Amino acid sequence: MLKKRSVILLIDDDSVIDFLHKKLLIRAGITDPIITLYNGKTAIDELLKLNNQLNENDTILALLDINMPVLDGWGFLQELAVINSSLKFKLELFIVSSSSNPDDIIKSKSNPYVIDYLNKPLTSENIIKYLL
Repeated sequence: MLKKRSVILLIDDDSVIDFLHKKLLIRAGITDPIITLYNGKTAIDELLKLNNQLNENDTILALLDINMPVLDGWGFLQELAVINSSLKFKLELFIVSSSSNPDDIIKSKSNPYVIDYLNKPLTSENIIKYLL
């Protein structure tokens, strides 16, 4: 059975990857609204906007890239730590990155807001295992 979420955020500056991930999510049967955001700053702004529209029964799935302009994934996580206690909804956050740096994986998995680190691009198997 598919998890029902209020919205899915694709936070990645690579439009080709965003297109691919959106297609894979739709093909997996996910019908939740998908919003594409190209950097961590616009993603934080979107979370704050959604916070005015959603409540504690709502869940947002966020797929966060590490390397982006303006505010990268690490900066996003720092900003999330500041606003997290005021968020009304539940946030399920995964890092989705092409980084092969073991430090990035360790840093991701040790962050309290990150559920897991997934390699980019996502696969149908990853979507079924982690996101459905």
